Amino acid sequence: MSHETAEPSEGAPEAELAEIEAERERRLDPANRPEGSEVDNTDATLPTLEAWEAEHADDETPGRSDPSQVFREQEISDEDREAMAAERERRLDPANRPENAEVDNTHKKVEDGRFVDED
Repeated sequence: MSHETAEPSEGAPEAELAEIEAERERRLDPANRPEGSEVDNTDATLPTLEAWEAEHADDETPGRSDPSQVFREQEISDEDREAMAAERERRLDPANRPENAEVDNTHKKVEDGRFVDED
């Protein structure tokens, strides 16, 4: 796919420059933009981080760099903990393991989601 750019040559007549600018404006008009196309922000003034934070300061759930943090912070009921422990035991039961399973960690002890050495 070739991209033609209408770069004005030095000494181009005013009419040609006006035609090039009119075509540029036509292509950049949102009404003529294909769905999913990228936007030309060449001349745009983009908001600063401070402006974005001020605009979104009252959001109930601010963005996070660690999406799994929400799950780690959730309160889990004793009933759910028991259900998860029972499901874990069921899954780790060697009778439920698929044939040719590559890793067998069922003999290892796990505390707080981490393997514990039993030395």
